[in-house]
Amino acid sequence: MALVVVVLAVAVHGFVSVPPARLPTSLNVAERIAPQSLLSLEEEIRLGRYGSVERQRRRGRVGEAFIVVDSALPPDEIWRNLVDVEGWTRLMRGVRSATVRERRRDGTLRAGFQITKLRLPANIILRAPQAGYVRFQLDNQCTNLAVDGLEGYWHVAPSPNADSLTRVCLAATVSACRIVPNAAIDYVASKALRRATAWLRAPDDDLAV
Repeated sequence: MALVVVVLAVAVHGFVSVPPARLPTSLNVAERIAPQSLLSLEEEIRLGRYGSVERQRRRGRVGEAFIVVDSALPPDEIWRNLVDVEGWTRLMRGVRSATVRERRRDGTLRAGFQITKLRLPANIILRAPQAGYVRFQLDNQCTNLAVDGLEGYWHVAPSPNADSLTRVCLAATVSACRIVPNAAIDYVASKALRRATAWLRAPDDDLAV
């Protein structure tokens, strides 16, 4: 929300202990690929065991990351939650407010968020170019603190692991501004992806948020 602006800081060290496969160099390319094709064999094993897997990489002040979750929630329920942008405050820890500023005829939304206890402003453009996909990018017509650039997507589809599961992928590329210290980016990044997708998991999930 992808739509998720909690991903403002998804920039750094991964949780996967195995050497990760190369992250997609372009989210425009990645979003045309089924999320499971982006995973290594080790990551698929981890996903089957824990229900989610993450990968992150930071190059200077630019971070790339994604998380894949196999959720017990039905896909239509997940989709309704994702497109209900103003409801993200109930779903995602760290999103303090969410307001849709403009709804265009083609379905594009311009939305404003306040993030973390500091209520940092973040402004996002969201599009759903096809069923199961929501693309998001920074709205440069508005003032945004902490980041110079943000783009990514959510993808929702049946899981290949079980008919009763829904596979959800959240991917993002973030460019942090110079006023944000790397240590702060690293700290937030260690929690951002799991917080953004915690609502997809069972309460007793091994990967606590």
